[in-house]
Amino acid sequence: MKKKEKTMLCIFGCGIIAFIVNLIIEVFVMGDELDYQFFDGITFPLGIFFAISFPGSAAIITRIWLRKRFESGKRPISNAYTATFLLSFIPFIYLIIYSVTDGEFTFMYSTVYGIEAFWSNLWWYGILVWSLVFPAFPAVVFWQILYLVNRKKYRKLSSEK
Repeated sequence: MKKKEKTMLCIFGCGIIAFIVNLIIEVFVMGDELDYQFFDGITFPLGIFFAISFPGSAAIITRIWLRKRFESGKRPISNAYTATFLLSFIPFIYLIIYSVTDGEFTFMYSTVYGIEAFWSNLWWYGILVWSLVFPAFPAVVFWQILYLVNRKKYRKLSSEK
């Protein structure tokens, strides 16, 4: 492991641990509720640092793992890694199928049908619910980008050998 990777993992690890400790203290010790006011105060900057630290540490760990496979003579992009890339499209496929088959979208007191309902379902469930409430889409998009970058890098290195 390179020195800069160790340093970055240490910084990212501190960010992840600080956010989790803050979450445990505020929820279980102080009894705060998980509502819109939860991210007031120190929790907001820790949350932003956590949002940067978690994918950053995943990228560094994946990079180390792929480099070790490459240096040992194995194929760096294994079949399991490719399978996780293909499986990361499942949330997108599910969202499109749900948006097509739902047929209507009701918000407040108005109901829309057809293509407008499709786009409303795609927007509300895809971007707002799955990106903000449950961060599925940012996680899978990050994984897909990481896979494509690493695949291109190791194909280039393999062709140079």
